[in-house]
Amino acid sequence: MTQGESPTVGRLLLGIRLREVRQRKGVSAEEAADHITRAASAITRFEKGRTSVPATVLHKLLDLYDVNPEERDALTRLARRSRKRGWWHQFGDVLPMGFETYIGLESEARELRNYECQVVPGLLQTERYAEALMRAEPHLATEEEAGRRVQARMARKAILTRDEPALLYAVLDEAVLRRRVGGREVMHEQLVHLVEQAQRRNIMIQILVNEVGAHAAMFGAFMLLSLDLGEPVLSEYAYLEHRTGSLLLDKRQETAAYRSCFDEVRGEALDRDASVNLLAAIADEYRVE
Repeated sequence: MTQGESPTVGRLLLGIRLREVRQRKGVSAEEAADHITRAASAITRFEKGRTSVPATVLHKLLDLYDVNPEERDALTRLARRSRKRGWWHQFGDVLPMGFETYIGLESEARELRNYECQVVPGLLQTERYAEALMRAEPHLATEEEAGRRVQARMARKAILTRDEPALLYAVLDEAVLRRRVGGREVMHEQLVHLVEQAQRRNIMIQILVNEVGAHAAMFGAFMLLSLDLGEPVLSEYAYLEHRTGSLLLDKRQETAAYRSCFDEVRGEALDRDASVNLLAAIADEYRVE
């Protein structure tokens, strides 16, 4: 699937447009639900982009909203896009619960803000570092399963090198650099890779050193995604993982709290140049003679 065609984002865009035309027509969510003989919650799910809109249901809604032919055609195309399968679906059987939705958003993110306290962010991992992490995962049944998850992780990195690359701001706790994953050679390679990635114009890596002490993000790692869905819509999501699943938060007060937290730890972290110097110094410590 090519850049700009995420079905997840297609569902979000379709939902936004359906809500606009419903409100423009003055139809309530309950009236729309009655028209398609579904519960009102179905309209909410459609308009929030949580589920795809079946073609027959879409046509009934567009009839109710009296949508003109040109707009109907555009919404129909958007609905077809939302029902396609993203490249990540081929890995659906090995991805953590809820992660496909996250990848669908990440694939069209404009900006990403990532705080990590345990491991190198997935978008910045080398293949061997990722493989070492997978071997430590107790729920992976086979080497093949681990390998496919690593492939998916490597494929995600394309968002940083596409024609209009996403901007990545990453704050890493110093513990990430000190925790040996996969041995000295793997860690040396990984930290050298971080130094190289930090030279890219769209990637900012900062290190939160141990001397900072207690800080605002001690509750754990998180990712903030910003998607530009067209004026005046800008959607932001906070993504958190836990042992048995994940959380994707989209309420404004929730994402604002995580953005504020990220800004605080970023302000306490070393600047770009000092962070690169520290990365290079620790990489040398891992160098295998």
